[in-house]
Amino acid sequence: MVEGKGHSEIVRIAFWSRVAFDNYIQEIVSDSLGVAPSEEMWKRAEEPFFEVLDHLKSTYILILSKRLWENMGSRGKYGKMISVNGYTRDTWIYDYQGGAAYATWIRHPTYGLIA
Repeated sequence: MVEGKGHSEIVRIAFWSRVAFDNYIQEIVSDSLGVAPSEEMWKRAEEPFFEVLDHLKSTYILILSKRLWENMGSRGKYGKMISVNGYTRDTWIYDYQGGAAYATWIRHPTYGLIA
């Protein structure tokens, strides 16, 4: 998905040297699957997110959840729509100290697996 290659074609060491993973919500939401974060959790997550951006200087962000996409802080601006393989997505631009990160989303990898 990220490089346009199958997983067996990607050199993993090279890939992970250019990619970072972060949990937007920085606390345990629930002991059960499918429970949404509270409004307070969303609010508390915004500042640490921008601290990570300031530190990593990310240029692209792939958000793995429509719910997360819809609840991330509004300290950004709309980017242009993108279309790939028949899927159209909004983009969002998050400015940080010294740069900007372009973000879009895909469904969470477990989407459809939670009963």
